[in-house]
Amino acid sequence: MDAVSINLGLAQLGAGVAIGFAAAGGGAGMGILGGYFLTALARQPELLGPLRTYMILVLVFIEAQVLYGFVVSMILLFAAPKH
Repeated sequence: MDAVSINLGLAQLGAGVAIGFAAAGGGAGMGILGGYFLTALARQPELLGPLRTYMILVLVFIEAQVLYGFVVSMILLFAAPKH
């Protein structure tokens, strides 16, 4: 095996690890947020409107982190030098 194929393989491995950790972290964050949202809603049901707004806003920020991981993995896959 030459150095180019090793570098390409490592880039593909890094892309998989990047999107895997990003998706796992995003899923865990969304699950934790959902649990706390339901706990807060059970304690004070009259705050449904503001709580829902804040929850959706935080979900957007969590999903943005997952998309950043996706972008990094795409950069690793398609911007890797292929000599």
